[in-house]
Amino acid sequence: MDGILKALIKWAASIAVLLFAFLELGLNEGHSRDNLSFSVSITFFLMTAYVFCLWKYNPFLKIPKLKKIYQGSLESSFNNVNKDCTVTIKQTLLKTQIRLTTNETQSHSIASRIVKENGDFYLYYIYRSEPKMSVRNENPISYGATKLHIKDKSLTGNYWTDGGYKGDINLRSLD
Repeated sequence: MDGILKALIKWAASIAVLLFAFLELGLNEGHSRDNLSFSVSITFFLMTAYVFCLWKYNPFLKIPKLKKIYQGSLESSFNNVNKDCTVTIKQTLLKTQIRLTTNETQSHSIASRIVKENGDFYLYYIYRSEPKMSVRNENPISYGATKLHIKDKSLTGNYWTDGGYKGDINLRSLD
């Protein structure tokens, strides 16, 4: 994402400068301060629209679009249990938020990153898991990490926690 952020800043600066120059060349008889303010405001609006929505339609940007709901299973070394789970992903160009829910717990991502490795995309994220109070004695609040392989409409991978538990996750998009 660092490269994307740098490119976004360069594009924003270029748009602002070009718009300001265009206005200063006499097409707008306002003051330079007004032209600068207008240029920065329009650039901010365009960049905000791009970061939150328009990036998904850029054919040159090869980032998986994950803003979806996924369902699947979670195989855990904790009591050797296989649980059904739902994963909701909210995504902008610069941020991806993941929420995993089972019948006993809910986890939220703290940090995430989509990485391209050997031609394939992976979603890495660190999370905090908060079990329901009824199972918290057996399964306390924990932190963990997940690595998911992104392929078509599926996410598959594994996770591990600070409690020493680990497991596999298999998900399929509902879209």
